[in-house]
Amino acid sequence: MSKLKIMKITLFLILVGIAAGVTANPAYTGDENKDGRPDQWIEIDEDSLTLMKMDRNYDGQVDYVVELDPEGVRLYEEYDFNYDGVMDDFYYYDQGQLIRQEVDTNFDGRIDVWVYLYEGLYIKSYKRDSDYDGEVDLVKEYGSG
Repeated sequence: MSKLKIMKITLFLILVGIAAGVTANPAYTGDENKDGRPDQWIEIDEDSLTLMKMDRNYDGQVDYVVELDPEGVRLYEEYDFNYDGVMDDFYYYDQGQLIRQEVDTNFDGRIDVWVYLYEGLYIKSYKRDSDYDGEVDLVKEYGSG
């Protein structure tokens, strides 16, 4: 075997080792419906659940994702409510409190409703692209409480 080939193999093994060290998030799977195929995927960092993905209708596609901080507080969620393989509802949190929701109401892959909340419950304002042309054409402000 040539020195060049040995160097290439060695470099490859080193890079694989480095990549394995970088991906220190142990991933676990679950099979909620006991069909022999995973339908839950969990990532843990330093003994804390940080990411969970689920296949809620057991079709083999992820249709729910939640990201958590090290204390288990929600940071972000997304759903594929119509199970077409494309996420269409997105939830953004600040210190565990819902602050914004973005929705693709017509399932074309583009957000057309933005809802802004305060205290995680009350609608502060919303924006809408009601004709789906990519431009917001309706804005409603309710105040900040």
